[in-house]
Amino acid sequence: MAPSKARRASHRAAVHSPYFPAPPVRRRREKSPEILYTSAYFSPERVQKTSLDSGTAPEGQPTEYQSLLELPGFKYYSQDFLSAFEELYFAKPILIQDYVAHDPWKVLCAVMLLNKTTGAKAVPVFFNLMKIWPTPRDFAVAPQDAVEEIVRTLGLSNIRSERLITLSRMYINDPPRPDLLRKSRCKTTSYSSVGANGGQHVVAEQTDYKRTPVSHFPGCGPYALDSWRIFCAGDEEWKSVLPKDKELKRFLRWKWAYEEFRQWDPELGPGNVITLDYVRDMTALLSSE
Repeated sequence: MAPSKARRASHRAAVHSPYFPAPPVRRRREKSPEILYTSAYFSPERVQKTSLDSGTAPEGQPTEYQSLLELPGFKYYSQDFLSAFEELYFAKPILIQDYVAHDPWKVLCAVMLLNKTTGAKAVPVFFNLMKIWPTPRDFAVAPQDAVEEIVRTLGLSNIRSERLITLSRMYINDPPRPDLLRKSRCKTTSYSSVGANGGQHVVAEQTDYKRTPVSHFPGCGPYALDSWRIFCAGDEEWKSVLPKDKELKRFLRWKWAYEEFRQWDPELGPGNVITLDYVRDMTALLSSE
C-alpha cells in the first residue's frame, strides 16, 4: 500500500470511546489579517498578522517594538510556539474525574472504583452504576447485592459496594460545605528544597493531610482528596496539590503548562516559565503514554 493510502486508511480506523466525547477536530487555520497576538507576560498589543508578515510595527508603536518585529527569528519562533501549544492542547490527559467534575459526588464515586484498579476496568463499571443510580439519593437506597454484582470484576466488591452506598447516604445527610473543613484521616508527603546554590537538596516529610470539606466521607484517602481538590475545589486549590498518583501528575503537568505557562515538578510544584522545547517534550511524552 502506498504511504498516502496507508495514512488515509489509518485515519479511517480511528476508534472513539463510548464514554467520552470525541476529541476536538483539528481544523486548518485560515489566514486572516485580524488575528491578534497576545502574551501572558507582557501587556497585550493589538498586532495584525499583516504587520508581522511585513516586519514593520503598527503606526504609532515605539522604536523598541519595531526593532523586535524586525528580528529575523521573531515571527518564525512565535509561529512555532503557537503550533507547539496547539499540539499540547490535543495531548490533554483524559481522566474520568475531569469529565464528571461538575458533580463532586460522582468524582468521589469514580475514584473509589479507580483505587487500585486501572481506568480501563473501572470506568465502564462506573458508567454502568451511574446509569442505574444517577444521583446520591438513588444510590443511597440501592440494594447492596445489586451494586456488588456490578463491581465484582474490580475486586473487593463487598467493601466497594458498602462504601459507595454509605458515601451516598452521608452525602445527603452531611454534604460537603466550603466553610466546614473536616479533619483528614490520612498522611501525605511534603517536600521542601534545603540548602544554598550548588548544595540544594529535597527533603521529604510525612505530615497530616490538610483539612477538606470531604475528608469525613468513607474511602477518602490521599488519592480521593487530591482528585477532589484538583477538579472540584475551585480555581486556585488545584495549584497547591502535589499528588502521588501517576495520572494526576500527568494531568497537573499539562494543566500548569497549558493554563499557567509554567513548568511543574511533582515534588516542588511550579517552576520556571515554559519554553518551546519543554512544550514539545511534554507533548511527545503525553502522546506516547
